Amino acid sequence: MCTRLEIEVRTPTVAAAMLDRLLHRAAVVGIDGPSYRLRSHQSHADNLRKGVTGRAG
Repeated sequence: MCTRLEIEVRTPTVAAAMLDRLLHRAAVVGIDGPSYRLRSHQSHADNLRKGVTGRAG
C-alpha cells in the first residue's frame, strides 16, 4: 500500500520541486579523484584481469 507522499514523489515535477526546496541553500562541492566506494570493486576487477592474463601467457 502506497502512501500519498510515495505516490506524489513519483511525479517528476513534484520530485523536482521537493529537491529544489531541500537544496536551495546547499553548496555544491566537486570532488575529483578515485571513488572511495569503488575501491574494492576496482581491486577485484584488477585481480580478475591478472588471472585472465596469467592463464593466456
